[in-house]
Amino acid sequence: MIDELRTYCQMHCIPMYATAALKNSEGKTDYETAVFAPGANGIVLDDDRIRKHILVDCGFVLIPGREYHEISCEELALLGGDDSG
Repeated sequence: MIDELRTYCQMHCIPMYATAALKNSEGKTDYETAVFAPGANGIVLDDDRIRKHILVDCGFVLIPGREYHEISCEELALLGGDDSG
């Protein structure tokens, strides 16, 4: 069934990621995963969640985005004082 879904998505250029737990036993779960990745097929998604799912499936740990602040060297010197002299 999961292969049929992937085939349908490929025929219609619909990016997809699906995984199913096929068997669960003590200490081990067997999964089947099907992917029609957007990037590998020339499809650009504005919010590519599929890529993130694939990364997690490959063992990567995602870290939530953070807010960054730019600061100039002059501002940094004012905050920390000048210990050079």
